[in-house]
Amino acid sequence: MLSSKLARLFRLGPSDSSFPLPRSRSFLSRLGESGWLLNCALAALLVLWGVAGRWFLETPNFKSVGAAALLAGLLLRDWRWAVAVPLTSLAISDWRLGGYQWNVVATVYGSTCLYALLGIWVSRKPSAGPIAAVARTLGLTLIGSLQFFLLTNLAVWLWSGWYGSEWSELVRCFWAAVPFYKWTLLSDLAFFAAPLASWELLRRPLGLWLTGSSGRPISPALIERERSV
Repeated sequence: MLSSKLARLFRLGPSDSSFPLPRSRSFLSRLGESGWLLNCALAALLVLWGVAGRWFLETPNFKSVGAAALLAGLLLRDWRWAVAVPLTSLAISDWRLGGYQWNVVATVYGSTCLYALLGIWVSRKPSAGPIAAVARTLGLTLIGSLQFFLLTNLAVWLWSGWYGSEWSELVRCFWAAVPFYKWTLLSDLAFFAAPLASWELLRRPLGLWLTGSSGRPISPALIERERSV
């Protein structure tokens, strides 16, 4: 019984549709009536993580809220839950940090929500091998940080009053923001890509070690037989 549970956790079985690992639903929603409470608990933890990053990490743009939004999309998989995580994190942290121009604020909030929607989009893609999963994780991190950089700095150029309306001023705005993008990308890599990529690479060998498996796929029939014992 334990080996079948570990096998399903580490996805050691075959990838066809007969294996009891539904991909279209959140793993939390498969836990019966308690799934809603568990979603609440996970969302609350991600919100706290995002708030703590904005409050206590002093380096500009080196924050955990983007990674929290990506994880919300990957784990919760429902756009309402996923979007609620970055919105709540930003609202709570801004209560202490203070606000700025509403249209720039709206762009920051919307761009951070796009992180969560990207996570949902990736979670609905077919499962892949560890190398492909790592590449997808890195690509997701790059896309998330890049869209945040482009949208928020476009908003700064349009509405902050710091720059003129000429195209040269737009270029100057983006050029001035490049150092901040470096920290955005590094924070997303540190808080999201590195842990997730490590998990993808270590999941199968760790699962084989824990289950004592020889590396052969575990069939659905074997799992059903263990359940009936």
